[in-house]
Amino acid sequence: MSTDLATPNTHDLAVLALAFVVRVQGSWSDQALGTWRSYLEFLEIRPTGAELDEALAIARKRFFDGPSHLFLCGGRPCSERLHANVSREALERMGRELGGSVSQTECQGPCKQAPVATLRVGERCEMFAQFAQERDLQAVTEFVSRATSAGTLLVDLGTAQPFRFDPVHDHEKPSPALTKLDYLLGHFHGEGTWANRPGGFLKEVIGAWEAGGRFLSLRMAATYPLQDGKKDAHQALVILGVNPSDGQIEARAYTDGGRFHDYHLTLDGDQVIFADRPPGHGTQAKRARKILRPTLEGYQERLEIDTGEGLFEPYYEVTLR
Repeated sequence: MSTDLATPNTHDLAVLALAFVVRVQGSWSDQALGTWRSYLEFLEIRPTGAELDEALAIARKRFFDGPSHLFLCGGRPCSERLHANVSREALERMGRELGGSVSQTECQGPCKQAPVATLRVGERCEMFAQFAQERDLQAVTEFVSRATSAGTLLVDLGTAQPFRFDPVHDHEKPSPALTKLDYLLGHFHGEGTWANRPGGFLKEVIGAWEAGGRFLSLRMAATYPLQDGKKDAHQALVILGVNPSDGQIEARAYTDGGRFHDYHLTLDGDQVIFADRPPGHGTQAKRARKILRPTLEGYQERLEIDTGEGLFEPYYEVTLR
């Protein structure tokens, strides 16, 4: 672990070189370099070719040094919009907690998105923006900690998802309909109960944002005790997303039996309702529906069935915490 701090100084070639290397995420084109040299000229900084090459080489080495590095922009307007403690002592503490390097840089470019930061883990980078409050910065640093520990950016963004910023692709924000399901995010356990028979079953679910928050995945496993003492275990993967043509939430479930099933979800307030496959086990169910609703500690899942009377009756219920 190391904590690497730079004090922004617009007339310091080394500091400006680091900001440039961070902005281009470690590699640059001749055009990008030319634009930066014009900026230096504007600041009346005129290094020789050798001096410039040396400053960039040092900055690039610093950029790639260590398994991970978080670069917080300390230029304006980032420093003005960030309402969080980023003193030297706070950044030193942050570095110790994250297990990586932390640097404060000059301007990283997308000022309209201020405050911004760049995270490098291995050879890949991720940018974050508009984390204006202390709790917002904490959400980002919690992701940094997970990514640093795992050695990859392919970990759950969690509460840092709203602050992820793509400087190349001008994507729209994830659909508000999908963000209403954020109570499905996390690692949940629950014990289900049957409505009309004794006993129960165990269920575990891990919910995470995927593909930059455009989709939501649910990895789930359920274990059902059988009368002969054996355990009937099943696993499934569900991917939820919003159909861009009509704005409806759709899902596809992949089962451990090698099959997949498609679903259309309806939002009713904070509840999710969708038609499900009728359960077997001699229920005589003609149709079924599943209802998910948030709770203070997670969410509740309830399956209801219709045996042909035209009315839905409870079949099972499980509260996931």
